[in-house]
Amino acid sequence: MALNTAALLRRRLLQDISELQSNPYPGIKLHIDDKDLKTACLVLSPAGELPLHLTVHFGDKYPLSAPAITIQSQVSHPNVFGDYICASILNTKEGYTPAYTLKAICIQLLSFFSDDAIEQVYGGVVARPKQGLKSNGHAGFRAGEDMYSCAICRFGFPNNELLGPMVDRSRPLPKHTSHGWERIKSASPAKLGSSIKSAFRSRVSSPKHVIDGSEATAVAPSDTGRKGMLIDLPNEMLILITEFLDEEDLFIAARAWNGFGRLLQTHNLLAVREMRCFTLKDGFKDTNLGVGVHVHKRIVSSEFDYLSEEAFKNLRVRRSVQGLEFEHWLPLPFSEAHWKRVRSSVDDALLGIGSRIESPSAVETLYTFMNDVVVQLSQTSADDRYGESAGRYNIYGSSVKSTLTHASEKAVESYFQLYHLLVTLATDRPQIVADANARIGRFLGGERDKTTCPNLGNLLVALLISDSSDSVELTKAIIKEAVTRNVVWMLDGRGAGMVELSYLEPSEVSEYRLHKTYEASKTSYNLLMFANLMRRTVSTSVALPPTPDMARAPASTSPPTSSLPAAEMPAVTVLVSPPSAPISATPDLPHAPVPHADAMELDPKPQRLTEIRTDLFSRHGAPPAGAAAQLAASIRSIRKVGNFPAFLKAMDVPVPSKAEFTGFLRRAVCESMDKGYSKWALKQDEALAFRVKLEPGVEIPDGIYPVTRARGHYTFFPGNGNGKGGKGGRGGRR
Repeated sequence: MALNTAALLRRRLLQDISELQSNPYPGIKLHIDDKDLKTACLVLSPAGELPLHLTVHFGDKYPLSAPAITIQSQVSHPNVFGDYICASILNTKEGYTPAYTLKAICIQLLSFFSDDAIEQVYGGVVARPKQGLKSNGHAGFRAGEDMYSCAICRFGFPNNELLGPMVDRSRPLPKHTSHGWERIKSASPAKLGSSIKSAFRSRVSSPKHVIDGSEATAVAPSDTGRKGMLIDLPNEMLILITEFLDEEDLFIAARAWNGFGRLLQTHNLLAVREMRCFTLKDGFKDTNLGVGVHVHKRIVSSEFDYLSEEAFKNLRVRRSVQGLEFEHWLPLPFSEAHWKRVRSSVDDALLGIGSRIESPSAVETLYTFMNDVVVQLSQTSADDRYGESAGRYNIYGSSVKSTLTHASEKAVESYFQLYHLLVTLATDRPQIVADANARIGRFLGGERDKTTCPNLGNLLVALLISDSSDSVELTKAIIKEAVTRNVVWMLDGRGAGMVELSYLEPSEVSEYRLHKTYEASKTSYNLLMFANLMRRTVSTSVALPPTPDMARAPASTSPPTSSLPAAEMPAVTVLVSPPSAPISATPDLPHAPVPHADAMELDPKPQRLTEIRTDLFSRHGAPPAGAAAQLAASIRSIRKVGNFPAFLKAMDVPVPSKAEFTGFLRRAVCESMDKGYSKWALKQDEALAFRVKLEPGVEIPDGIYPVTRARGHYTFFPGNGNGKGGKGGRGGRR
């Protein structure tokens, strides 16, 4: 049964106090009165200065709201007024988050009273005079000032003697589950849990005790009479042992024996310690864990700050660590045991999110969510347009503070967590895979319009779980449909407004069309590259390259003179391998030699979904070690792509000649009109008038002359308007 609100908040307060007790920080002392946990004495000792006495009042809503902290010591500080401390972490909603622990708040306050220069809200910097020490045998005395003394913690009394203890510097074992403890006890009768720290510390006290892998620390006698060795224990047992070690001791263990070092890397043990609720600080082994989800204008987004079901439902937490709003909670798999607890609530969560975007099913909502994460990845750190469209403003009126609007490791990790959820659902429900196969089969069979395939990004996500073999033909079909759908946004004023491209020049090669067509829809093509990169990366077994340098995909064999120039392509890390055999050419995107990527070595046999799920469960949904950083760098490189040759190479599609691709782009304009995606808003002579202004040397056939169009509204979007020609017609094309 879920704990009530007061009990949950009290438990978090006790955890924060325990953290300061078990892992004290230099210069920080906390005195707790066992009779009243709502009030505490805090003594801060900036280096080389007099100690300061502060009083901490924990309100009924801590940690949902900041503690009230006042200062009693007299101090010269530009942001201290009497006992009031003007610090954003204490006094503004924007500066505080329940993700802050009491220890983190104390550390920030210690820095606040230690900095020589204090930045002000208006942008200026004010110098802070230091509180010099005076040797008089009484801590807390200041020359020329009254001394503050506290009868509770004995601050200011001779030798600073305490009535009660300050923080207890004993170091209790970290919290663990009783089930895990029983497993350890049954495996080791020699009280392994209580002795493991001393064993590690004694082993690393001298270099001769460092183990090279052939030797292991003896931890307990076995039934056979010989000493039990760590190297004899299975990984599952070693992982349980690490739960009893804090981070410092875990690093000591890794230095003492490389078996622990391998365990840290292969099982992402440090990352697992961060997989806990940012409000209640419980991990997925102890609570149902997921993320808050925000829906605005049919866009699904999340900061992927882990949040427990208790915090969402009982405490009604509705803000991310950065202060951004969310309305929904989505559980994530993490582990087999956690999945068994949350699997029954996943559908309701996805359907609740889907009701805001008119999604027909839970899995379609997940497709959309994953695709929208890719959209976020396509944004640069200086581009807040996605944040505006998604309603991602924080509650205090300042600018967007999302941490996922650019290619970061956290953004990549968030995609892997959703991929883990998708794979787990698909493994449990074979019909999801069957539907994905049918969807891709229909697309390859020619059913590609917006009615049968409303979202190309969702189609790419469906490929992650499909049994259909990946092929250049499928990728080319997706590119062709994307270019065709982009036409209306390329031509109309609501998009790029390049009306001049509705004039269909007779030239075999049009440099202007090749350049401007890509420029008009660069964001769309970026999304395809990002989706393709993520799709291939998460679904393929990857071995990281031996060096950290980002490799350039080698150029294909020498193309004809009229081919698109490879020299214009920026260095882009290709994390995927193209097919080993060429694919037959099509009239739209003709065949050319396929570039081979050697940035990563790939397993030629894709893993089955069950194997992928097992692998993801072993990492608790996180990407392989080092993969997130490398993938984020690759995504940033993709943003530099500025032409079709580099785009096609990133998509692993043969690069055609300029003449062939120019013809394809012209046909895409006509096909957009035929499919009803757009309509002819200008006659060819009217479009020519716009074109010659921007490209004076454009080729003009006999019998056509530029005609300036009369002023008035016109649109290339189908439906009502002043465009010439109805839906699907050729209109003014001569």
